[in-house]
Amino acid sequence: MKDAPDAGALADKVIARYSSAKSYRDRGTGSVKVSSAPTAAARLLEFHTAFRRDGGMLWSFSSSPVPGKAPEKPCVVWSEDLKSWNSWWALDGATKSGQDAGLAFGAPVGVSSSLSTITPALLGINGTGKDYFGFRFSGMRIVGTEVIGGVACEILEGRTVQFGDVNTLWIDGTGAIRRYRSCTVIDPSTIEPSKQLSAEEAARMRARPKFETVTEFIFEPVFDGEVSDKDTEFTPPAAEKRP
Repeated sequence: MKDAPDAGALADKVIARYSSAKSYRDRGTGSVKVSSAPTAAARLLEFHTAFRRDGGMLWSFSSSPVPGKAPEKPCVVWSEDLKSWNSWWALDGATKSGQDAGLAFGAPVGVSSSLSTITPALLGINGTGKDYFGFRFSGMRIVGTEVIGGVACEILEGRTVQFGDVNTLWIDGTGAIRRYRSCTVIDPSTIEPSKQLSAEEAARMRARPKFETVTEFIFEPVFDGEVSDKDTEFTPPAAEKRP
């Protein structure tokens, strides 16, 4: 499916905005909602980023241990030189050092509901997929406008190449992403037996109806502002002693 010309131009504007940024920082929130449980509370997320192209980067997120509860147990990825990366997760208290960016940001893809694949890729961090829109979306089109946080945005919609999920982005006049939404349809009828799933268990799961997972992030981005070395540094807390 081909992209609409105006949508392709808007995507290029986004890529140019992030890839040319001398510095970037954000704070934001997110939620994950499942359509098969419409009355259930959403899983909540919080995140922030600090990046300097001639320095380092710190990316952090935390999520609800239980839907509806406040986010906790942060996961942090950071680097002093954008070459060698470190990660720490409060869940196990382990620090991993000397990783490449692909590994450091790839590990929390699932627990962050793919948040770790968005901003690092757009900023052009090597190993995270710099051409985010190019390999992620197909059939892009502009579907309207909306004001997000007092800022007028165009709404860009497209489908992921691999899974066909519908992704929607609210993009302001500077090319910054203000909101991101991903809608994924899960079809249990396609589940097959595996080493982890017996034929009987797979058959029970195939009988379940389709459902949709909606993931949404709200960004408060700041480009080319002051980001100091301290903003991109992180010292993992001492591990708790267990009796």
